[in-house]
Amino acid sequence: MDAGKKDIYRTDEPPLLVRRRPAYSGLNPSSAYQRAEHSAFPRPHPEPRARVRRRRGEHNSTVVGLNKLMWLGLLALVGVYGIFLIYANRKGLFLAKPPPPPPVEVPAVAPTPATAGPVFLDVPIESDIKNWKRALGLTRDGVVQLEAGKIAVAAERMQQAVELAPDLLVAREELARFWERERNYPNAEREWRAVLARDPEKSAARIRLAAVYLAAGQNESALDAARWALETDPYAKEALDIAASALLALRQPQEAVGFLRRLVAIDRDDPSVRNKLGLAYLSLNDLKNAESTFRDVLRMDAANSVAYYNLAVTCARRDAAADAVDLLMEASRRFGVPFVLAWTKSADFDPIREHPAFRAFIEQSTATPETVAVAAP
Repeated sequence: MDAGKKDIYRTDEPPLLVRRRPAYSGLNPSSAYQRAEHSAFPRPHPEPRARVRRRRGEHNSTVVGLNKLMWLGLLALVGVYGIFLIYANRKGLFLAKPPPPPPVEVPAVAPTPATAGPVFLDVPIESDIKNWKRALGLTRDGVVQLEAGKIAVAAERMQQAVELAPDLLVAREELARFWERERNYPNAEREWRAVLARDPEKSAARIRLAAVYLAAGQNESALDAARWALETDPYAKEALDIAASALLALRQPQEAVGFLRRLVAIDRDDPSVRNKLGLAYLSLNDLKNAESTFRDVLRMDAANSVAYYNLAVTCARRDAAADAVDLLMEASRRFGVPFVLAWTKSADFDPIREHPAFRAFIEQSTATPETVAVAAP
């Protein structure tokens, strides 16, 4: 019996299939299973595995927000693209463009022979020289005739000079001054503009054109021309004065004050400029600066009737009837009662017209004007 279980080498080896079987712990599988069923070996609790699965399924809130934002951006991009396609379809942006027109054939210009020289004007220079000299002579003669009081002869000479040499600036300038002196502002404007058309950088012509517009009541054009002149010379007194006067006439005193202050800084001894500055302050209802400016004028020129009138009006504006009456009485002694009495009829004195001091001045001046009047010094 024992011999049948051993191999030829008398070794006790297990069969091959037995060696491949896994080793067990000595327990019968069925018995081990039964023991596990009866809690002999406790099973692992399922909760840790479930908790691990939940952790793996969770995501970071920042990542979730970025994903949502990305999808919203993609949806918005798709929507915009769809709107663009609809717009392009309606406007026909994707339609085929018509073919360009065929190029225009330019006729070939025959080449100039190499032997041909530069082409000069047909009119000889001798003729132009003769015309220029004659035009200068007519211009000078016209100025002499104008100084002699021969207006018609002067106008004829200057007009002949311009017709003979239309591009001779000195002839056109003298003709423009002539028309300006005669207050023929349309003709003066035409000549000054002709001068500037030939030499736009001529600052004096710009100023004269501005003066013509101001004298003709064309305040906006005067302001434009004066500003153009100030581009070349920011301290041109006449251009500053014209610009300020035009702005005052256009009822833009705030801007006029800037030009007048610059003009006062250039010429401090000009009372007319200070009077205009005071009027600008008065238009702005800046009574303090207006009164100070008019008193400066009277300190420079005690016989300035314009400053007396404006200062009295300023006192009336600030309801200082006594000060206004004192100024009117001083002006009456200097310029005469009838002259000053005419001031009081202006609406500028309406704020104090019913004041007793003002009424007493009117009554006294009307009753005995000759006793109050004194010649101005």
